[in-house]
Amino acid sequence: MLKRFLNSCNTNIATMKRQLVSELTLPLPQFLARVRARRNGVVFKSNNVVIGSFSILGGNVVVGDNCSFGRGNYVWADERFCKLIIEDDVTIRNSNEIKKRDTAYPASICRICKGAYIGHNNRLDLTGDLHIGRGCFFTNDIRLYTHKHEIPSRKQPIQSGKIIPESVFISDDVFIGDGAIVLSGVKIGKGAVVGAGAVVTKNVEPYSFVVGVPARKIGERPP
Repeated sequence: MLKRFLNSCNTNIATMKRQLVSELTLPLPQFLARVRARRNGVVFKSNNVVIGSFSILGGNVVVGDNCSFGRGNYVWADERFCKLIIEDDVTIRNSNEIKKRDTAYPASICRICKGAYIGHNNRLDLTGDLHIGRGCFFTNDIRLYTHKHEIPSRKQPIQSGKIIPESVFISDDVFIGDGAIVLSGVKIGKGAVVGAGAVVTKNVEPYSFVVGVPARKIGERPP
């Protein structure tokens, strides 16, 4: 038993040494960004990750292989109330905000799956559970919410309404256009297309094309 434990320790130390040697070969800005993220609690599955200037990563975040973060991103999952898993080959461009709205709500589990692309200036809410499928394409200025506000009766102050977490599930190969809004509690089926400026308030069928406010189906992707 002791021998097995010592062998495990030696293996872990050797792995850490390899990672350190690999990181020391990175350009200085990349090395410092990696050090800051690790200090903030981020776990990197690989050293093949690019972090742009002014990007902040922290909390209970796991980053896979061959991921890229552009400039000015804020990606944070409070370690007690949220877990964010970013799988391999994910690209997150510039000025995105991916975080839990508040730590006062139940713990959420959020996943951005392999090969997903997140464009510029998007806001992804981690208050409730979130799943973004493989190969999804998010363009720019998208707002995605995983919570809703309770509206109290007229006898109560409007600010007394509670915030209710509700999960969002986006299947594989989904395209979401510029300025679209995805509200909490919806599921977007595989291969669907959400047009620019659409407001998604209910489930979207697989391979369907939805536009408008609220989003409505106007067609389907060709076979």
